[in-house]
Amino acid sequence: MRTMEFVRIIRLEQLVPAVPGSLPVFREPRDHRGTPATIAEAPWLVYVSSVMSNGTFGCTGSIIDQYHVLTAGHCIMEGTRLASSSSVRVGNENKREGKLYAASSFHPHPSYNNLNLALGHDIAVIKLALPLQFTPSIQPICIPRSDNLNNARACTIKMFGWGRITADGVTPTDLLRKVTATVLPKDECATEYDRGIICAKGVTEGTGTCKGDSGGPLVVYVNGIAYAMGVDSYGVIPCSSKPSRYTRITSNIEFISSEIGSG
Repeated sequence: MRTMEFVRIIRLEQLVPAVPGSLPVFREPRDHRGTPATIAEAPWLVYVSSVMSNGTFGCTGSIIDQYHVLTAGHCIMEGTRLASSSSVRVGNENKREGKLYAASSFHPHPSYNNLNLALGHDIAVIKLALPLQFTPSIQPICIPRSDNLNNARACTIKMFGWGRITADGVTPTDLLRKVTATVLPKDECATEYDRGIICAKGVTEGTGTCKGDSGGPLVVYVNGIAYAMGVDSYGVIPCSSKPSRYTRITSNIEFISSEIGSG
């Protein structure tokens, strides 16, 4: 049985917030996806491909140890049915050029509800058939045991993904992009917060996530270390016209721990 030795766990409220980073440069007026990113900035990021009955569905995910990747439940589910297969590409900002790893199995949260993602369990763990070989461009992200949104708001927060780059959700990209973000206070997202959802948006007006970013992490940097606070779940079209909704990691930590501990 593999243990959680690669998952670094820490209480966010016990740490001193990192110095906030600079805002992204908004060079393309219709591009709501911020700026280009390198895999060196996000070595824990993977591109997820799942084969459904109507084609291949692309998502984003995060490495949590050598055998496991975290993503959204709807990235490996077609309605109430599992995808027929899934794989990930790692170690490259171009989603078509990373090293390919096949999944041996993939599991959504047992309370995942495809008809109501707002219930807060749109999360899944992909188990890889072969272990990842860690390099500077392939690394696990940290998973917190607990979090504090007030403290997190004082930290640098980023969204990463290979999602569509125009607000209409039409224009795709092969290259990784990033957006500097902020989380909404609990009183601005109260009903969803209580169900295990985090509301987040780009710091720069009109920036945020879109189709294809599903499953990607909401990343909080504490003293330069990246922690996954949430998993991108759902939003609206036009993209970024309203805050994105993320499945809260700490509300689903027992599920994640169980999946990792089961091998």
